[in-house]
Amino acid sequence: MGTKTDWTKYTDLGDMWIKLDYYYRHQAPGTTCSTEWTGAKHVQGYGMMGGIRKSDNKRIMTVVHRVAARIMLGRALGPDENVVRTCSNPLCLDPAHMVVGSLSLRNEIMYRNGRGHRMGRGPSTGQKQQGRKYKYSEEEIAWVRTANTRDIAHRYGITRAAAGRKRHLFQNGYKWLPFTKEPK
Repeated sequence: MGTKTDWTKYTDLGDMWIKLDYYYRHQAPGTTCSTEWTGAKHVQGYGMMGGIRKSDNKRIMTVVHRVAARIMLGRALGPDENVVRTCSNPLCLDPAHMVVGSLSLRNEIMYRNGRGHRMGRGPSTGQKQQGRKYKYSEEEIAWVRTANTRDIAHRYGITRAAAGRKRHLFQNGYKWLPFTKEPK
C-alpha cells in the first residue's frame, strides 16, 4: 500500500506534476551557459529528473531540458516537439539556448554544431565532434593508419588479424582528420 501524495508540493505543467523546489535546487551557474543542471545525469550526459507524477499518479523520470521547456512555455509539449539546445551542452537549462521545434530542426542544429552521424547522407562534414572525448590522440591515429600490422599488434598486445582490423577502421574512420597514405 503506497503513501498518499502531498499534491501541495507539486506544480501542474500540463499532463505532469513537478516539484519545482527540487528543480530549482539542482541548478547552478555554468561555465558555458548561464544555468546548468547539477542533479542526476543519464549515461549520455543529459540531466535527468525523477519524482514527476503523471495525471494518473504514476511516477516517471524525464530529461530536464523538456521540463525546462515546459516551464519556459507554460504548457505541455507534444510527442513530436523536440527541445534543442543550440549550445550543444547536455546540461544547459538556459532558456536563451533552447528552441522547441521539429525533428528536422533538431537535426539541422545538431549537424551545424558538429554532432551526430550523417546516416548515409554522403560524406562527413570533416569536422571533429564538439565535446567528444576520443580514446586515441591524433598522432596515435596517424601512426596506426600507416604502420604495419606486426608493429600495431606488438604495440597494443593484440593479434595481427585484430591489428589489421584496427588499421582498416582508423583509415576509414575519423573523417575529420586528414589522411594521406605514406609508403611503408
